[in-house]
Amino acid sequence: MARGSAAWTRVKFGEVVRQVKSKVDPETAGLERYVAGEHMDTDNLRIRRWGEVGDGYLGPAFHMRFKPGQVLYGSRRTYLRKVAVADFEGICANTTFVLESSDPTRLLPEFLPFVMQTEAFHEHSKRESKGSVNPYVNFSDLAWYEFALPPVEEQRRVLPMMAASTYVLQETLSLVTAAKTLLRAGLSRLFLLPTIPRRNLVTASPGWQVKSLEELADPSRPISYGVLKPGEPVNEGVPMLRVMDFDDYGRRTDTPVLRVARAVADTSSTTYCRAGDLVVSVMATIGRTFVVPQAMDGWNMNRALALVPCREAQVARLLHAYFQSGFVQSLLSAEKIGSAQPRINLADLRTLPVPVPNALDTVLENCDRLFATLDHAERRHDQARAVVSQLRARALS
Repeated sequence: MARGSAAWTRVKFGEVVRQVKSKVDPETAGLERYVAGEHMDTDNLRIRRWGEVGDGYLGPAFHMRFKPGQVLYGSRRTYLRKVAVADFEGICANTTFVLESSDPTRLLPEFLPFVMQTEAFHEHSKRESKGSVNPYVNFSDLAWYEFALPPVEEQRRVLPMMAASTYVLQETLSLVTAAKTLLRAGLSRLFLLPTIPRRNLVTASPGWQVKSLEELADPSRPISYGVLKPGEPVNEGVPMLRVMDFDDYGRRTDTPVLRVARAVADTSSTTYCRAGDLVVSVMATIGRTFVVPQAMDGWNMNRALALVPCREAQVARLLHAYFQSGFVQSLLSAEKIGSAQPRINLADLRTLPVPVPNALDTVLENCDRLFATLDHAERRHDQARAVVSQLRARALS
């Protein structure tokens, strides 16, 4: 879309957007829903999930009220690109910014979320993030982001196209969501797992046997927690694996490498990775797994992760698929302890029952097909997202 130099103005984000800080007490505010970081999806403006106030301990950070039409922005790990528009009233943590147009005569409230979904905004936010373990931005870091603001008439003109592109992304994301559901349920079925998770797992099917996770691990190396206190990052040192470095399905994320001093890494000498080992998240984010590739041989990990050493690549693949099943995810969720920082005890992890098939190759092939279905759905979504990003960039350039 062409623009005239007199019609468009270059503004700073903080000149047209304000952070709303309406603090409430969740127990007395009369609000029924809360939105946490995990309820917001990458590159999806719609809030599809939420929690119910009163179902459990929220924590002291959950005291910010949001209202319909306001924009929620995840200020932690901004590379996850979590921007959402509320269509109900609720509560969020103070790490989720509640934003709105400060002058609707210059910036339409409906136009704000599309400004925040541009690549330029995301890049600015990532660049200004602080911290290595859990990077974050302050609103003041966003306030000086500059962009070209079209006049209100132009904003109204392009809004239907923006809304249509949002619909396309929501449809392709629905395919991804369905593929994820199929993966969890399909893996549970492949492993002949019951609907209700339980520890006393037995299998009456021929060709299967149940072993503990510790029995399947390399007996010469113990299942261990990672480094307790990684300390400050260094330029030259041992790469440190974190939960944020891989996604819910065991794929490497686009995060910078954190390095720590050798002396720090040596405080947990049993968790130096070898290619083919399995890594399991055991704190805050529970049950995420990652098979160590050759390129990460020799890395260590932080305390939120546990190393399951594996001598055979097939064992690591089997365990990774098993952990992705709905059965294991539900079991670990039921067994986690702590409220503010949920975690899994190492003893419980070591004794986790694992069904092992005699026809291992056949089961692994079927697991690969389920993962491939998810990969295909996500590629389709990524392609749609790239096209939408180009269209929106043209509308805002």
